[in-house]
Amino acid sequence: MKKEKAFTLVELMTVVAIVGIIMVTAVPYMRSFSSNSLSSSISNRLLIDIMYTRNEAVTRGVNVQMIPLDNLNFGNGPLVSGGAIGTVGVNWGLGWRIVVEPAGANEEVRSQSSFGPDAYVRSTGAAILDSNTAISFTPNGGAINRGQLTVVTAGCAGNNGHTISINAIGQVTTGELPCPTVYTEQ
Repeated sequence: MKKEKAFTLVELMTVVAIVGIIMVTAVPYMRSFSSNSLSSSISNRLLIDIMYTRNEAVTRGVNVQMIPLDNLNFGNGPLVSGGAIGTVGVNWGLGWRIVVEPAGANEEVRSQSSFGPDAYVRSTGAAILDSNTAISFTPNGGAINRGQLTVVTAGCAGNNGHTISINAIGQVTTGELPCPTVYTEQ
């Protein structure tokens, strides 16, 4: 009689237990990896669109604005400002649109849809950038409204929060910041 090769039930259950232990250990790290990746992606997209807005203003010779789609102050989610949590300003993470202002026509040239419920992009500092004081550039590339945006995502960890600052001459700078506890616990 020929003997067939196969796994026993004990061997199969051992492999399933090992895979289960690995998954339980790896899933939390995958969540923070995914959140950190989303934070970087949002920051890069925001930076590209701010520079695009400035470039359109210079190229077209007119003022160009980047306006958040969330037009409500006290939008969803907490805000980080100097390490404190609050609820001031709009959530740029819900998207934005870039418009050209020739004689008030407001021609839309580009838009960005929402990054989802885990994205928090807020204006921080003394000058709040929202629908009324949007990111705007003049034909010479100078900023009409200057300020800083903070980008964090739910579940981020380490120094994976980002800041994007716009100064009076239209220069855009970026930086990193630690993810606040309120975001790492979500």
